[in-house]
Amino acid sequence: MHIYFVNQYSKIVGPFDITDSNHQKNIRNGDVIIRDTSDGLCFLIVTSSINKWNRCKCIDTVQDHLKREGNFLLFSFDGISKRFGDIQALTELCQLFQNPPCHDFFENALSILTYKCDLWDISIFKDIHSLTPFEIYNDNADKSIVIDKKPYSQYLFEDYFDTNMHSTFLKLVGQNTPLRDVYNKIRRQYPKEFRSALMSFIRDHPNSTIYDKIK
Repeated sequence: MHIYFVNQYSKIVGPFDITDSNHQKNIRNGDVIIRDTSDGLCFLIVTSSINKWNRCKCIDTVQDHLKREGNFLLFSFDGISKRFGDIQALTELCQLFQNPPCHDFFENALSILTYKCDLWDISIFKDIHSLTPFEIYNDNADKSIVIDKKPYSQYLFEDYFDTNMHSTFLKLVGQNTPLRDVYNKIRRQYPKEFRSALMSFIRDHPNSTIYDKIK
C-alpha cells in the first residue's frame, strides 16, 4: 500500500491526480493520503473511484502541519520485500497523530521500514475501518475542513450536482421516481447547471454513463 503526503498549497483536486516520478498514477482504493490544509492535517483513506477529496474517508485530523514543500510519497510496501519511506516525516506524523488507531498505524509503518516487522497489523486496519468517519468538503479557495452532512445515494453522477440539484435528486430518488425522469426534471429545472455537471462527469468518467452506480 501507499501513504502519500499532499501539501496545503497543492492544486490537485483529488487522490487520483497524484502521480509518481514517471507521471504514472499509482493511488488505489485503500491507500492513505495525509493531506495538509490551512486548518491542519487530515488522515484520509481512498474508498471511492471518484476523484474528489470529499469522497475519501477522513478518519482523524490534527491542528498542526507537516512542514514540507511539495507532495511526496511517505511510504510504500509491497508485502514481500520492497519497502520505501521517509522515516523522519513518518516519525513526525506519529507524534502529531497521538490517538489510536492512526498513531498505531504510523508506528506500524515505521516498524516495517526499520525491519522490526514484515507485516501490517490487521487489527489496526480493523480499528480504522470501524471508526465513524466524517466527510471533508474541498474548497479550492482555502481548503478548509468542515463536517459534510451531505447524504449520497449510489450513483456516480450525483457527485457533480450543486446543493440545489442534489437536494432535488435525493428527493425524487426517495420517491422512487425512475432515474431517467429524475434527470429530465433536474435538466429542465437547472439547464445550465445540469449541462456543466454533465460535461465535468464526461471528462472524469469517459467510459461511464450517468446511470452507473458507484462500484
